[in-house]
Formats: sequence, structure tokens, C-alpha cells
Amino acid sequence: MAARPMSWLTRRLPTRREGLLIFTLVFVIVYSWSILSFFNYLPSWLLYLDGWTIAGIFAYSQVFALFESLLALAAVSAAAVVLPQRLFRERFVAQGVIVVLLAAAGAIALQVLKQVPLWPSKTLIAGLLAYLGAVAAASWWVRRHAALQAGIERLADRLVTLLYIYLPLVALSAVILLVRNIF
Repeated sequence: MAARPMSWLTRRLPTRREGLLIFTLVFVIVYSWSILSFFNYLPSWLLYLDGWTIAGIFAYSQVFALFESLLALAAVSAAAVVLPQRLFRERFVAQGVIVVLLAAAGAIALQVLKQVPLWPSKTLIAGLLAYLGAVAAASWWVRRHAALQAGIERLADRLVTLLYIYLPLVALSAVILLVRNIF
């Protein structure tokens, strides 16, 4: 009887490849935005911070980007478990890309506008409803067009190449953090 719930869960969770594709997309977005933000502040930091401190700031931001990406992957995977299979799990990569891209666009817009509405503001509720509506509309569009779904999956697959660049930088950042915190 214990094997039955576990098999139900494994059927609902994404495969390793699907998880890797969504993680890659999230990581590329978060990591790239983190690097852009870092370079936005770098000129002013050069005026009053030493190189080792700047390296530490960069390292913290990059390691945080990794953890943020893993958390986003967990949230998308949880949605695949909770939502009906025909809505999310059957097209996990395409649906996950939609959820991630729209969430990233919203987060970037909030950061650029420097306005984060607090709960329970009308602006936040309207934004969440707009986000859910956009996800529903895009999901419906992808479900109706197999070529669009295939194109989204190919794009996510091609982004895996960037992991060969980004992950060694995150590993270097982790080493910098260890050295900074030990010595």
C-alpha cells in the first residue's frame, strides 16, 4: 500500500530532463538579471569598495541566484503535482516556460518600477489576477498549437548550453564565499 502513493507522486513529477530544462530557463533568467544588476552598481562600488569586497558581493548574488532558481523549480514542480495532469503535467516544459517567463517579466517590471505593492492592496490583487489570466491565455494558446509547444521546448533545450558557462561561475562564487567566511 505504501508503494501506491509514491508511484502516484512519481507520475505527477516531471522527468529529470523536463526538470533540467525548466531549471535552466529559470537559472538563465535569474543569473542574467543578477549579472545585469551587478554591473549596474559596479561603477559606484569601484569608487569606495576594494576588489575583494566587490568579489564577495558578486559571489553572494550568484549563489543566491542558484538557490532562487532551485526554489522556482520546486514551485513549478509543485504546480505539476497539484494541478490536473491534462492542464500542466502533459506539457510540463511548455507550460513551465510560460509560468516562468511571465513571472520573470512581472518581477522585472516591479523591480524596474521600484514599486512592490503590499498585501492586500488592490494593485497587487489586480496584478496577480492579470498574471493568472495571462498564464491561462498563453497555456490555452500553447495547447492549441503543437508547433508553438515544440518551439518552446527547443528553445529551452538550447539554453542548456549556457549552464556550461554559468555553473562554473557559480562554483567559483561558492569557493569565494567559503574563503571569505573562513578567513
